[in-house]
Amino acid sequence: MLDDAEREALLRVLLHKEGGALVLAADADGLAVEMPSTIACDLRRVVRTRSVIELVAPGSRNGVLVAWNEAKVAGAAVASVVLINGVDASYHFIDLRSLLGVVFAAIVAESAIDLDLVAASLAPVVPRRGRIDKDGSAVIRFADADICQILGFEPGELVGMRSLQLIHPDEQDRAVETWMDMVTRTGGAGTRLRARHRRKDGSWVWMEITNTNQLDTEGRVISEMIDISDEMAALERLRQREQLLARLTEVTTLV
Repeated sequence: MLDDAEREALLRVLLHKEGGALVLAADADGLAVEMPSTIACDLRRVVRTRSVIELVAPGSRNGVLVAWNEAKVAGAAVASVVLINGVDASYHFIDLRSLLGVVFAAIVAESAIDLDLVAASLAPVVPRRGRIDKDGSAVIRFADADICQILGFEPGELVGMRSLQLIHPDEQDRAVETWMDMVTRTGGAGTRLRARHRRKDGSWVWMEITNTNQLDTEGRVISEMIDISDEMAALERLRQREQLLARLTEVTTLV
């Protein structure tokens, strides 16, 4: 098993591969997460993907999973793979969870152009969840990159804004009631709310918000937010069908 120093040395080697490598960070389940700022990599080489297996052809996925599990035991592993654009490559994994909280992955091929093509072939990854930190007056003190992308704001534009400004007028009363219920609780208790949020372009997106009261210990409320627009649209379509059936039933009865 590799010790921490050996893992860091291997990381430096992969980061300085001639021609560059595609890199990403993943959690323990293989889902892509934000690259830690302490990893000094070229941000242009960080690939936006959902998981570690999305970049490889179906026939290579089993080999990736074997190497992934081996890396979590031994500290590092590599698999020979075929990428989704048919290019042969090597897929390296370094378990840095004890150091940086992520598993580092790098894809190395003979041609950097081939790697750029596979990265370009991926569909854009649209985040579905993000986090906002607020003070006791519901003023936003921090908004992560994902929530900024969902709502269409530039980094930093949400800071200083009162969160109620983002919520649809029809849901503001419920939002205030939920917030007051949350701030009166202690010990990290949280509340949940579903409400439409305003994007920068004026459109609306349904978000489920879980506000967790950390005011006593950390001086903040942590708001975990999930885009539930698809679910709400499906519920609306169901409601409309039920209304149509009710009207048809009423007409049939009258006839």
